[in-house]
Amino acid sequence: SDLGSPYLNFGDWEGEYQDLIMWEQITDAARAALNDGNNFGDAEVPFSDEHYEKHLDNAWPF
Repeated sequence: SDLGSPYLNFGDWEGEYQDLIMWEQITDAARAALNDGNNFGDAEVPFSDEHYEKHLDNAWPF
């Protein structure tokens, strides 16, 4: 079992699509929780205020 893993795993089923949610649409409490590095152990929230720009820079192909 991969429970507790901070990484994505590929499945063998198609699943379903989820609506796109913008950072500004989530509650202040949810944003605070996602920005608190103590909430996720070794996992890094890539879209937190602390990590977002770094991930964008690393994804830039040029």
